[in-house]
Parts: sequence; structure tokens; C-alpha cells
Amino acid sequence: MESLLDNEQAYRRYKIRPRILVDVEKLDMSTEIFGVKVPFPLGFSPSAMHKLAHPEGEVATSRAAASQGICMGLSSYSTTSLEDVAAQGEGNPYFVQICVLKDRRTTLQLLKRAEKAGYKAVFVSVDVPVLGRRLNEMRNNFILPEEMEFPNILSSGKAEFSGENEATAYDASLKWDTAIPWLKANTNMQIWLKGVNTAEDVALAIQHGLDGIVISNHGGRQLDGVPATLDTLRECAPIAKGRISIAVDGGIRQGSDIFKALALEAEHCFVGRIPIWGLAYKGQEGVELGIKILLQEFAITMRLAGHASYAVLHAVLAVMSFHMDRLNTTEPRVGYWWALGEDYMSQAVTQVKLLLADIPIAVDITCYKSTVMALLTMVALTSGKLEETRIYLLDTQKFIKQHASPEKQKSRKIQLLHALFVYLRVLEESTYIYPISFERSLSNNRSHIYSVTKFPSLAIKDLSDPLHTPQRPSFEELIVPDFCFEAPNNAMRRMFAHMLCLPESLLVLMSHITFVACEARQSRDDSQTIDASIKQDFDDRVKVIEDLLCAWTFQNDRLNWVTADSIEDSPRSDGRDDVLEHIATAFHSALLLYFYREVKQINRLVLQPLVKKITTHLIDCENSKQQNNVPSNSVIWPGFMAAIEALEEEDFAQVIGWMRSCADRYSLRAFDRAITAATELRTLRVHTGTDSWPDTMLQKGIFLVLS
Repeated sequence: MESLLDNEQAYRRYKIRPRILVDVEKLDMSTEIFGVKVPFPLGFSPSAMHKLAHPEGEVATSRAAASQGICMGLSSYSTTSLEDVAAQGEGNPYFVQICVLKDRRTTLQLLKRAEKAGYKAVFVSVDVPVLGRRLNEMRNNFILPEEMEFPNILSSGKAEFSGENEATAYDASLKWDTAIPWLKANTNMQIWLKGVNTAEDVALAIQHGLDGIVISNHGGRQLDGVPATLDTLRECAPIAKGRISIAVDGGIRQGSDIFKALALEAEHCFVGRIPIWGLAYKGQEGVELGIKILLQEFAITMRLAGHASYAVLHAVLAVMSFHMDRLNTTEPRVGYWWALGEDYMSQAVTQVKLLLADIPIAVDITCYKSTVMALLTMVALTSGKLEETRIYLLDTQKFIKQHASPEKQKSRKIQLLHALFVYLRVLEESTYIYPISFERSLSNNRSHIYSVTKFPSLAIKDLSDPLHTPQRPSFEELIVPDFCFEAPNNAMRRMFAHMLCLPESLLVLMSHITFVACEARQSRDDSQTIDASIKQDFDDRVKVIEDLLCAWTFQNDRLNWVTADSIEDSPRSDGRDDVLEHIATAFHSALLLYFYREVKQINRLVLQPLVKKITTHLIDCENSKQQNNVPSNSVIWPGFMAAIEALEEEDFAQVIGWMRSCADRYSLRAFDRAITAATELRTLRVHTGTDSWPDTMLQKGIFLVLS
């Protein structure tokens, strides 16, 4: 009984580190198994002979599972037929458990019946080549009652306990290279292995193309003395790396145990004893009570731990894992933390898709906040993959367009989320390079009408990307409502400056410059066909932007967001004002560089003082942050602009050194990716004479989000 006891005690050894002051009013505990959405990550493990606990047996258990929408596993040694059990379902998923018998015909008929009855998967118990010594059954002289039988293996049940029936004995000759192909040839259900206890076997399961594994030691009733399943989960989960589904059973007695298993990378949890206890107590009603208790405890744990959304939880865990990976090694895609981050990321992607597929028509303020938060967390998580980042940003933009309201905009938390969205979206658009095409030329692109808006680059010019939302939106559907960003809003201005360390005015200028830079690049191929009035309109807009850009100063702009009624919010007293001034000056200089290179096409030789100015202020900014203990990351974009436009090797090396020091200090691989891209662009410019970094990035498939 050593393993049984250790299964339970393992959950007491692991502790939860709760976060505070997190909005946990509305929870999202839903997940997916076998491609079916379920309300929370719990299912029933297959356990034999439910009629020993209650006359209705597995039928009552099935009704309880169906009433709560959770997954149920049925033992091949069930005392009710698999057809009758599945008939109680209400759309919740079922799987059948088997032990491969010496008489393969018995196993085969069970597989065919299960598939016909709508079972989604088969769980093969691989830890039972022979039956373990179950001393409690021997001591109690257990005998199956006369009226019970095992209809799924076509047996009365007596022979199994007497050992007289050789045909229903377990096949101890099973091997990877024979058993798995036989199973695949005889069923279309998902195939999971139940009873995996080592990382080596997880790797073999992946190698053989299986759908999932369950970390299980049979409740300690097979080989006693094996590690607790929660400890085994820590060994096995990094190997899974999102390449195979992974679940755990054994020792789960309360809702906080489910939370701990999920935090240690399980995608789903199974319980076997709790439904039996519920049956013995009060039949179906008792089983439902057991589920509700676990659900309530799990919900309380999520709230007290500071995690309102299962999707956000996995995304945050992934971000933290990738940060730990960069902290431990400069080499990506190796080691424990990278594998952990990849797995959490895979789970987060699944959860966000489920979240977007289930958005109600009327979205309340709590749902609105948690959805935007989940999407923006995914943006941070995928920041090294521009195409994926862009999709999540467009998902966010569509969601804001459809569900934002003036009432929601009053919330300070929603203002912060909106500010963060604009910040990320404008930066993303600045490095998203559109291919040259006639359709996007000045003569044909009607998006120029949005040049009068505050953030014109939010007016999408390319909807070819497949959003996660079911239908591709129209052009107009993604233009955010005016009350979100267009109206003057001092609170939002302060939010940009104090929370994101960047004045809103610079993001406005960046959006306009990005917009006209894209127009300029598209127009260069068809300059002969552009109508004179359209060309004049473009030139006029460029002149207005140039005047505003050249007139901008930090001290003048500061008057717009530091007012008498917000003087206590001013960052001047703790050194953050110095940090903000350095960031803003570097960013403004980078915008000048960006504008004159991409819109005006000025020779970069003339602009080298801007490269030096950007680098100086970025380095001074880092020094100021360290001197004043200001806890904030640095934005990559200005440094990247300086690096790709630097002519002198010394200037290039200096800004690359700044990026490398930031990568080490903040444990962010985004800086590493920017270094790699800038170095590649510089090498290509030196050896091929290519002058346009957007063209080179597009041709070479270099995609970055430089937030």
C-alpha cells in the first residue's frame, strides 16, 4: 500500500504561491479532451464493478458525469454494458479501458462495440502484463456476487477470479512494435496508454504516434513501491512538450489537487475512488455531489491563487517558463524550461481557441476584461512569431470592436488593457511588411480615408491572415470604435506614459508614419499611374506629419499628461521621469530615422547622428533604471532601427551590446531575435548592396514584433 499512500501525500508536498489583487470575479475553467469541450479538467478513471457500490452501477455514474458535462472512462470489467453506459450521455465524451487479453477476439469485439457506441478513445492499461498481488482482496476472500457479470468481455466474471479461463487472461507478451500497430489497425478511436511511469516510455509513445498517455500506477494495486503519480508527472511532462496529450490519476482527493496537477503540466485529471464513494453514499446523486465538491474547491483555489482564466493561467505559466529558459541559457529550444514553456503554450493556444468559440452575445465587463487579457497575454507569448502575434492582435481588435462600450471604457483596468493593445498593435504594424501589389496602391487602396484617425495603422490593409475567430471579418469590422481611442482622454495619456513608459503622442506619430510609409512603398512601383489629386493629398499628409514630428519635444508633450490633478501620479519623484525622458527621446529619434528613410528616402549617411543619439539615450535609460531601481523592461524598436541603419561598425556594435545586455537583464529572447535579424540585414546590405530593410525582411521571411 506504499504507492497508494504516497499518491495522496505527494499533493501535500507541493505548495501554491498565490497572486493577489487579481480580478477573479468570473472564472473560465473549461478545457478540451478528445476534441470535445468540457467545463473543467476532470474525468472519471475507469474502475471495475460499480454495482458493488450501488445497484444502478455504471449507469448511475454515467448519468452523473453527463449531468456535469465531464468525461467518463469505462472499465472493460464494468458490470454494465458499454452501450447502456454511453446511452446516458448528453454530449460529454466517453472512453473505454482495455487490458489486451490472450484471446484477441474478445478485445476486438469490445473495440468495435465501443466505436459503434460513440466512444472517443480507448485507454490501454499497459501496467498489467499480469495481475498484481492484491492482498486486500485475498484477505477479504472476495467473491463476485452471483448476479453480476462482465458483459463487455462476454464473461460471467467467475472465471477471472478463479483463474480458470485462459482466454480472458492478460497477454503478457505485448510489445511496442506489435501491440500498437495491431490496435491502430483495429480502431479509429484515439489510443491512449494508461499506466505510464517513466520519461523513456513517454518518448516511445510519441515515437509510435499515440494520442495520449495517463500517468498512473493503478492506485498502487499493481507494482507497489513506484513513485507517486504527481512526482512522475514532473519527470514525464517535459518529454511530452505538447507533442502528446498527458493526463494524471491517483491521489486526487480535493480541488486544489487538480490545480497542482495542472500547474505541473497535466492537461487533464482523472479520479477513480471519488465516484465509487459517491455511489456507495447515494447513487447518482452522491456521484454528482462528489463532482460538485471538487468543482467548487477547484474554483476557490483558482480565485485564491489569483487565476480567473484557465487560458490566462497557461499563457502566464508559458511566459514565465520562457523567461526562466533565457535566464538559464542563451541557447534557445533546449532544456527543461523551454520544453515546459512549449507545453504550456500549446495548452494556452487550445484554451484561447475555446474561449473565442464560446463568447456570449452580451459580454459583461468581467468577461470582457478576462478575454482581452487572455488575448494580449498570447501576444506576449508569441512575440517571436510575427504572423501568430498579428493574428492574436487582430482577434483582440475584432473583439474590442464588437464588445467595447463607453460604460466599459470607464474602468481603469480596461483603459490599461486598451492602452496595452494600442501599444502592441502599433508596434506590430510598424514591422509588418506588405508585399507590393496593385490592389494596395494609392490609386486603389481606400484605407487612406482613415488617415484622419488618431491611429490610422489600426485600419487593416490586409485581411488575408486566418484569424482564430470562425469567420474572417470585413474591412470595417476591425476599425475600433471612436470612444476607445479617438476622444481626448487624459487618463489614457497618463496610462501610456506612466504604465507603458511611452507618451501617447509618440505612438500616434508612429502609427501615422507607419501608415504613410506603407503607402509610399506601395506607390513607388506605380508612380506613373497615380492621380495627381491623390498624390497631392499624400504629399500634404506627409508634410503635416513631418512638421509635427520635427516640432515634438518631451518637455512640451509632458504638459499634456502631467496636470495639476495628477501631480501625485507623476513619476518625477522616484526617478521614473528621467527614465521616461530617455525612452521618449530615443523613440522620437528612431521615428525621425524611420520617417526620413522610409517615407522621404534620405540617404542614411546624413542620418547617422540620429543613430548615435538613439544609442546614447537607450544606454542612459538603462543606467537610470538601475540607479533608481525602476522595474521596467526596455522597448526594442528604437534600438533595432539604430542597428539596421548604422553605417559605422562601432555604432552597430554599441547598439547590439545594448540589446544583448537587455536580453540578459530581462531574460527576453525577443532581444536575441532582434540581434539576429539586425545582424543578418547588415550582412546582406554590405554584401549585396540591398538598401531597403523592409524589402529584405519580406524576401528573407524575417518577422519581428519589437515591443
